[in-house]
Amino acid sequence: MEELNASGISYHYDEEIEELLQKIFEAYAHYGFHDLEDGDHTDLYTTALVFRVFRQHGYKISYDVFNKFRESNGKFKETLGSDVKGLIGLYEAAHLAMHGEDILNEARIFTTRHLKCLASATATDEYREPQLMKQVAHALKQPLHYGIPRVECRHFISFYEEDQTRDETLLQFSKMDYNMLQLLHQQELSHVCK
Repeated sequence: MEELNASGISYHYDEEIEELLQKIFEAYAHYGFHDLEDGDHTDLYTTALVFRVFRQHGYKISYDVFNKFRESNGKFKETLGSDVKGLIGLYEAAHLAMHGEDILNEARIFTTRHLKCLASATATDEYREPQLMKQVAHALKQPLHYGIPRVECRHFISFYEEDQTRDETLLQFSKMDYNMLQLLHQQELSHVCK
């Protein structure tokens, strides 16, 4: 679902996505968010992604889902600093903080510090996968929440092309849809300018 959204083609599936999100949220609400809050099988990236997707679609999800990634003193675990995808996910999720959600403000400070360190020359080579480092640099420059969707779509396509686990059909569909919409916008602009 996240790849459909990031690739700019989710509008083709708005009803299906909303229906699926509603079912998933209702299940979480009925059974509790315990898997996200306490479950050992949900990593930082997954938890941040679920949080961000629900928040972006207007669902009320508590920031408590991030408590399991904090020490007893309330600080985020320093061991998270080596989880690049998780840090990017938490960084993006933290930008959806509402007034008074101090944990998300702390998360933004924590992730910014770690992502800047990873992006710098001081980061060790094991964390410096070129594709991830491009994503880190882009996230620090322009968080998704503040970006223009079509521009972010173009960035996603560039990142996704380099992903070894990519779905070729999704990639081709994304490129085709992006180019068709760009052509449509150019045609509309030419009609307006006449």
